[in-house]
Amino acid sequence: MLKNLLKISFLSLVGVTLFTSYAYSATLKPQQTIDAETISVGDVFDDAGQYQDRVIAQSPAPGKKIVFDVRTLAKIARIYKVDWKPTSRYDKITLQRASITISSDYISEILHAEIDQTGEAALKGADHFTVQLDNRTMEWHLPTDSDGLVSVKKLNLNPVTKRFSATLISSATETKPLQKMVTGKVISMIEVPVLAETMRPGDIISARDIDWVDIAYDRKAARLIHDEKDLVGKTPRRSLMAGQAIRIYDLEEPTVISRNDTVVIRAETGSLTVTAKGRALDDAAKGETVRVMNLQSNKTIEAVATGYGVVSVGTIFASSNY
Repeated sequence: MLKNLLKISFLSLVGVTLFTSYAYSATLKPQQTIDAETISVGDVFDDAGQYQDRVIAQSPAPGKKIVFDVRTLAKIARIYKVDWKPTSRYDKITLQRASITISSDYISEILHAEIDQTGEAALKGADHFTVQLDNRTMEWHLPTDSDGLVSVKKLNLNPVTKRFSATLISSATETKPLQKMVTGKVISMIEVPVLAETMRPGDIISARDIDWVDIAYDRKAARLIHDEKDLVGKTPRRSLMAGQAIRIYDLEEPTVISRNDTVVIRAETGSLTVTAKGRALDDAAKGETVRVMNLQSNKTIEAVATGYGVVSVGTIFASSNY
Protein backbone atom coordinates (compact mmCIF):
# COMPACT_ATOMS: atom_id res chain seq x y z
CA MET A 1 0.00 0.00 0.00
CA LEU A 2 2.85 2.35 0.85
CA LYS A 3 4.35 1.49 -2.51
CA ASN A 4 1.13 2.53 -4.27
CA LEU A 5 0.98 5.80 -2.36
CA LEU A 6 4.55 6.62 -3.37
CA LYS A 7 3.67 5.82 -6.98
CA ILE A 8 0.64 8.13 -6.93
CA SER A 9 2.66 10.95 -5.37
CA PHE A 10 5.35 10.58 -8.02
CA LEU A 11 2.84 10.72 -10.89
CA SER A 12 1.17 13.79 -9.34
CA LEU A 13 4.52 15.54 -9.10
CA VAL A 14 5.27 14.76 -12.74
CA GLY A 15 1.86 16.11 -13.78
CA VAL A 16 2.38 19.36 -11.91
CA THR A 17 5.84 19.75 -13.42
CA LEU A 18 4.53 19.18 -16.94
CA PHE A 19 1.65 21.60 -16.42
CA THR A 20 3.96 24.28 -15.07
CA SER A 21 6.28 23.94 -18.04
CA TYR A 22 3.39 24.79 -20.39
CA ALA A 23 1.79 27.58 -18.32
CA TYR A 24 2.88 31.02 -19.54
CA SER A 25 2.21 34.27 -17.72
CA ALA A 26 1.49 36.36 -20.87
CA THR A 27 -1.79 36.02 -22.80
CA LEU A 28 -2.66 37.16 -26.30
CA LYS A 29 -5.25 39.87 -26.72
CA PRO A 30 -7.67 38.67 -29.43
CA GLN A 31 -8.62 42.16 -30.60
CA GLN A 32 -7.56 45.64 -29.63
CA THR A 33 -8.54 49.22 -30.43
CA ILE A 34 -5.66 51.64 -30.18
CA ASP A 35 -5.66 55.39 -30.00
CA ALA A 36 -1.96 56.15 -30.45
CA GLU A 37 0.28 56.57 -33.48
CA THR A 38 2.34 53.53 -32.50
CA ILE A 39 1.76 49.94 -31.36
CA SER A 40 3.56 48.62 -28.30
CA VAL A 41 4.19 45.12 -27.00
CA GLY A 42 1.57 45.74 -24.30
CA ASP A 43 -1.04 46.41 -26.98
CA VAL A 44 -0.58 42.81 -28.13
CA PHE A 45 -0.07 40.84 -24.91
CA ASP A 46 -1.42 41.03 -21.39
CA ASP A 47 1.32 40.72 -18.78
CA ALA A 48 3.89 41.37 -21.51
CA GLY A 49 6.77 41.85 -19.10
CA GLN A 50 9.53 44.44 -18.84
CA TYR A 51 9.32 45.49 -22.50
CA GLN A 52 5.56 46.04 -22.61
CA ASP A 53 6.02 49.73 -23.55
CA ARG A 54 8.45 49.01 -26.37
CA VAL A 55 7.17 50.28 -29.77
CA ILE A 56 6.94 47.49 -32.35
CA ALA A 57 5.06 49.12 -35.27
CA GLN A 58 3.34 52.22 -36.55
CA SER A 59 -0.44 52.27 -36.05
CA PRO A 60 -2.65 51.93 -39.12
CA ALA A 61 -4.49 54.99 -40.41
CA PRO A 62 -7.54 56.07 -38.37
CA GLY A 63 -10.34 53.56 -38.87
CA LYS A 64 -8.03 50.99 -40.51
CA LYS A 65 -6.90 47.60 -39.19
CA ILE A 66 -3.69 45.61 -39.02
CA VAL A 67 -3.42 41.87 -38.30
CA PHE A 68 -0.45 40.11 -36.67
CA ASP A 69 -0.42 36.40 -37.54
CA VAL A 70 1.07 33.61 -35.42
CA ARG A 71 4.55 33.91 -36.95
CA THR A 72 4.69 37.65 -36.26
CA LEU A 73 3.43 37.13 -32.73
CA ALA A 74 6.04 34.45 -32.02
CA LYS A 75 8.77 36.75 -33.33
CA ILE A 76 7.59 39.63 -31.11
CA ALA A 77 7.48 37.34 -28.08
CA ARG A 78 10.99 36.05 -28.76
CA ILE A 79 12.57 39.46 -29.36
CA TYR A 80 10.96 41.16 -26.37
CA LYS A 81 11.19 38.17 -24.02
CA VAL A 82 7.43 37.79 -23.60
CA ASP A 83 6.50 34.61 -21.72
CA TRP A 84 4.07 33.36 -24.39
CA LYS A 85 3.82 30.47 -26.83
CA PRO A 86 1.18 30.00 -29.56
CA THR A 87 -1.65 27.58 -28.86
CA SER A 88 -2.27 26.89 -32.56
CA ARG A 89 -1.20 28.08 -35.97
CA TYR A 90 -4.36 30.17 -36.14
CA ASP A 91 -3.41 32.52 -33.31
CA LYS A 92 -3.62 36.15 -34.40
CA ILE A 93 -4.57 39.61 -33.19
CA THR A 94 -6.48 42.37 -35.00
CA LEU A 95 -5.60 45.93 -34.03
CA GLN A 96 -7.86 48.75 -35.19
CA ARG A 97 -7.06 52.44 -34.97
CA ALA A 98 -9.72 54.48 -33.20
CA SER A 99 -11.19 57.37 -35.19
CA ILE A 100 -13.85 60.03 -35.48
CA THR A 101 -16.09 58.85 -38.33
CA ILE A 102 -17.43 61.45 -40.75
CA SER A 103 -20.37 59.91 -42.64
CA SER A 104 -21.32 60.42 -46.28
CA ASP A 105 -24.61 62.02 -45.15
CA TYR A 106 -22.72 64.65 -43.15
CA ILE A 107 -20.38 65.32 -46.07
CA SER A 108 -23.39 65.72 -48.39
CA GLU A 109 -24.93 68.27 -46.00
CA ILE A 110 -21.74 70.33 -45.95
CA LEU A 111 -21.48 70.26 -49.73
CA HIS A 112 -25.18 71.12 -50.11
CA ALA A 113 -24.73 74.29 -48.06
CA GLU A 114 -21.64 75.26 -50.06
CA ILE A 115 -23.22 74.53 -53.46
CA ASP A 116 -26.40 76.38 -52.54
CA GLN A 117 -24.39 79.58 -52.19
CA THR A 118 -23.33 79.39 -55.84
CA GLY A 119 -26.92 79.93 -57.01
CA GLU A 120 -26.33 77.51 -59.91
CA ALA A 121 -27.44 74.28 -58.28
CA ALA A 122 -31.10 73.58 -59.05
CA LEU A 123 -32.48 73.72 -62.58
CA LYS A 124 -35.13 76.29 -63.37
CA GLY A 125 -38.52 74.87 -62.45
CA ALA A 126 -37.17 72.53 -59.77
CA ASP A 127 -38.27 72.82 -56.16
CA HIS A 128 -34.86 72.05 -54.62
CA PHE A 129 -31.76 69.92 -55.13
CA THR A 130 -29.82 67.12 -53.48
CA VAL A 131 -26.12 66.25 -53.49
CA GLN A 132 -25.20 62.72 -54.55
CA LEU A 133 -21.65 61.52 -53.92
CA ASP A 134 -20.09 59.13 -56.42
CA ASN A 135 -19.10 56.99 -53.44
CA ARG A 136 -22.40 56.90 -51.58
CA THR A 137 -21.09 54.74 -48.72
CA MET A 138 -17.87 56.65 -48.12
CA GLU A 139 -16.63 57.42 -44.62
CA TRP A 140 -13.80 59.73 -43.64
CA HIS A 141 -11.94 58.57 -40.53
CA LEU A 142 -10.21 61.36 -38.63
CA PRO A 143 -7.76 61.01 -35.72
CA THR A 144 -9.42 61.13 -32.33
CA ASP A 145 -7.41 64.22 -31.39
CA SER A 146 -8.88 66.25 -34.26
CA ASP A 147 -11.77 68.62 -33.65
CA GLY A 148 -14.03 66.59 -35.99
CA LEU A 149 -15.02 69.70 -37.97
CA VAL A 150 -15.05 69.53 -41.77
CA SER A 151 -15.21 72.40 -44.25
CA VAL A 152 -15.02 72.81 -48.03
CA LYS A 153 -11.71 74.27 -49.15
CA LYS A 154 -12.29 74.19 -52.91
CA LEU A 155 -15.42 73.55 -54.97
CA ASN A 156 -15.72 73.17 -58.74
CA LEU A 157 -19.26 72.86 -60.13
CA ASN A 158 -20.04 72.45 -63.82
CA PRO A 159 -23.26 74.48 -64.36
CA VAL A 160 -24.22 72.37 -67.40
CA THR A 161 -23.54 68.78 -66.31
CA LYS A 162 -24.11 69.59 -62.62
CA ARG A 163 -21.08 67.48 -61.70
CA PHE A 164 -18.73 68.73 -59.00
CA SER A 165 -15.44 68.05 -57.34
CA ALA A 166 -14.50 69.40 -53.95
CA THR A 167 -11.62 69.33 -51.48
CA LEU A 168 -12.64 68.78 -47.88
CA ILE A 169 -10.39 69.89 -45.04
CA SER A 170 -10.30 69.01 -41.35
CA SER A 171 -7.85 70.26 -38.76
CA ALA A 172 -5.96 67.75 -36.62
CA THR A 173 -3.73 68.48 -33.65
CA GLU A 174 -1.34 65.59 -34.21
CA THR A 175 -0.53 66.43 -37.82
CA LYS A 176 -1.08 69.11 -40.40
CA PRO A 177 -4.68 69.67 -41.60
CA LEU A 178 -6.13 66.63 -43.37
CA GLN A 179 -7.64 66.87 -46.85
CA LYS A 180 -9.91 64.64 -48.88
CA MET A 181 -11.14 64.90 -52.48
CA VAL A 182 -14.77 64.02 -53.24
CA THR A 183 -16.77 64.00 -56.47
CA GLY A 184 -20.44 63.71 -57.30
CA LYS A 185 -23.38 65.41 -58.94
CA VAL A 186 -26.18 67.79 -58.09
CA ILE A 187 -29.67 66.43 -58.74
CA SER A 188 -32.56 68.86 -59.13
CA MET A 189 -35.70 67.63 -57.41
CA ILE A 190 -39.41 68.28 -57.72
CA GLU A 191 -42.28 67.29 -55.46
CA VAL A 192 -45.10 65.40 -57.18
CA PRO A 193 -48.39 63.92 -55.97
CA VAL A 194 -48.70 60.14 -55.74
CA LEU A 195 -51.25 57.71 -54.39
CA ALA A 196 -51.01 56.86 -50.71
CA GLU A 197 -52.41 53.37 -51.43
CA THR A 198 -52.69 51.17 -54.51
CA MET A 199 -55.77 52.03 -56.59
CA ARG A 200 -57.42 50.19 -59.47
CA PRO A 201 -59.59 51.11 -62.46
CA GLY A 202 -62.96 52.29 -61.24
CA ASP A 203 -61.58 53.71 -57.98
CA ILE A 204 -62.18 57.44 -57.77
CA ILE A 205 -59.22 59.45 -56.48
CA SER A 206 -59.95 61.96 -53.74
CA ALA A 207 -57.70 64.45 -51.95
CA ARG A 208 -57.28 62.07 -48.98
CA ASP A 209 -55.82 59.42 -51.33
CA ILE A 210 -52.87 61.65 -52.24
CA ASP A 211 -49.35 61.75 -50.82
CA TRP A 212 -46.25 63.67 -52.00
CA VAL A 213 -42.75 62.46 -52.92
CA ASP A 214 -39.54 64.01 -54.26
CA ILE A 215 -38.24 62.81 -57.63
CA ALA A 216 -35.40 63.85 -59.91
CA TYR A 217 -36.36 66.76 -62.15
CA ASP A 218 -35.53 65.63 -65.69
CA ARG A 219 -37.21 65.06 -69.05
CA LYS A 220 -39.32 62.24 -67.67
CA ALA A 221 -40.61 64.50 -64.91
CA ALA A 222 -42.20 66.78 -67.50
CA ARG A 223 -44.65 63.99 -68.40
CA LEU A 224 -45.72 63.49 -64.81
CA ILE A 225 -48.65 65.06 -62.98
CA HIS A 226 -47.41 67.90 -60.79
CA ASP A 227 -50.70 69.31 -59.50
CA GLU A 228 -53.04 67.58 -57.08
CA LYS A 229 -56.11 68.88 -58.90
CA ASP A 230 -55.16 66.80 -61.95
CA LEU A 231 -55.63 63.65 -59.84
CA VAL A 232 -58.78 64.37 -57.86
CA GLY A 233 -61.91 62.92 -59.44
CA LYS A 234 -59.99 60.72 -61.89
CA THR A 235 -59.70 56.94 -62.01
CA PRO A 236 -56.65 54.85 -63.00
CA ARG A 237 -56.57 53.27 -66.45
CA ARG A 238 -54.64 50.42 -64.83
CA SER A 239 -53.62 49.55 -61.28
CA LEU A 240 -51.34 52.21 -59.82
CA MET A 241 -49.04 51.35 -56.94
CA ALA A 242 -48.70 53.49 -53.83
CA GLY A 243 -45.86 56.01 -54.13
CA GLN A 244 -45.64 55.63 -57.93
CA ALA A 245 -45.19 58.82 -59.94
CA ILE A 246 -48.23 59.27 -62.20
CA ARG A 247 -48.39 60.32 -65.85
CA ILE A 248 -51.30 62.12 -67.48
CA TYR A 249 -52.22 59.08 -69.58
CA ASP A 250 -52.29 56.82 -66.50
CA LEU A 251 -55.66 58.38 -65.62
CA GLU A 252 -59.05 58.89 -67.18
CA GLU A 253 -62.37 60.35 -66.27
CA PRO A 254 -64.49 57.82 -64.38
CA THR A 255 -67.50 56.27 -66.10
CA VAL A 256 -70.57 58.07 -64.82
CA ILE A 257 -72.99 56.47 -67.28
CA SER A 258 -73.01 52.74 -68.00
CA ARG A 259 -74.82 51.03 -70.84
CA ASN A 260 -78.43 50.10 -69.99
CA ASP A 261 -78.42 52.41 -66.95
CA THR A 262 -81.62 54.30 -66.31
CA VAL A 263 -80.68 57.97 -66.49
CA VAL A 264 -82.27 61.35 -65.95
CA ILE A 265 -82.43 63.44 -69.12
CA ARG A 266 -82.23 67.15 -68.33
CA ALA A 267 -83.15 69.95 -70.69
CA GLU A 268 -83.03 73.49 -69.36
CA THR A 269 -83.20 77.09 -70.43
CA GLY A 270 -82.85 79.95 -68.03
CA SER A 271 -84.60 78.98 -64.79
CA LEU A 272 -86.81 76.36 -66.46
CA THR A 273 -85.71 72.72 -66.33
CA VAL A 274 -87.52 69.74 -67.87
CA THR A 275 -86.54 66.17 -67.03
CA ALA A 276 -87.40 62.76 -68.39
CA LYS A 277 -86.25 59.18 -67.89
CA GLY A 278 -84.05 57.46 -70.44
CA ARG A 279 -81.91 54.38 -70.97
CA ALA A 280 -78.24 54.74 -71.78
CA LEU A 281 -77.10 52.92 -74.91
CA ASP A 282 -73.37 53.47 -74.27
CA ASP A 283 -70.85 53.95 -71.48
CA ALA A 284 -69.69 57.52 -70.95
CA ALA A 285 -67.40 59.52 -68.71
CA LYS A 286 -68.31 62.96 -67.50
CA GLY A 287 -68.34 65.37 -70.42
CA GLU A 288 -68.60 62.65 -73.08
CA THR A 289 -71.44 62.32 -75.57
CA VAL A 290 -73.72 59.33 -75.04
CA ARG A 291 -76.70 57.91 -76.89
CA VAL A 292 -79.84 57.75 -74.78
CA MET A 293 -83.32 56.36 -75.51
CA ASN A 294 -86.16 58.49 -74.12
CA LEU A 295 -88.39 55.97 -72.35
CA GLN A 296 -91.48 58.12 -72.97
CA SER A 297 -91.04 58.72 -76.71
CA ASN A 298 -88.76 55.75 -77.49
CA LYS A 299 -86.63 58.15 -79.51
CA THR A 300 -82.84 57.90 -79.44
CA ILE A 301 -81.03 61.16 -78.80
CA GLU A 302 -77.48 62.27 -78.12
CA ALA A 303 -76.75 63.83 -74.76
CA VAL A 304 -73.76 64.81 -72.65
CA ALA A 305 -72.98 62.92 -69.45
CA THR A 306 -72.92 65.51 -66.67
CA GLY A 307 -72.83 63.27 -63.59
CA TYR A 308 -73.69 59.88 -62.25
CA GLY A 309 -76.97 58.86 -63.91
CA VAL A 310 -77.57 62.34 -65.38
CA VAL A 311 -77.30 63.53 -69.00
CA SER A 312 -78.01 66.90 -70.54
CA VAL A 313 -79.45 67.69 -73.95
CA GLY A 314 -78.88 71.41 -73.79
CA THR A 315 -81.74 73.90 -74.05
CA ILE A 316 -85.41 72.96 -74.35
CA PHE A 317 -85.54 74.80 -77.65
CA ALA A 318 -82.67 72.81 -79.08
CA SER A 319 -84.18 69.59 -77.77
CA SER A 320 -87.91 70.16 -78.26
CA ASN A 321 -88.32 66.82 -79.97
CA TYR A 322 -86.36 64.73 -77.53
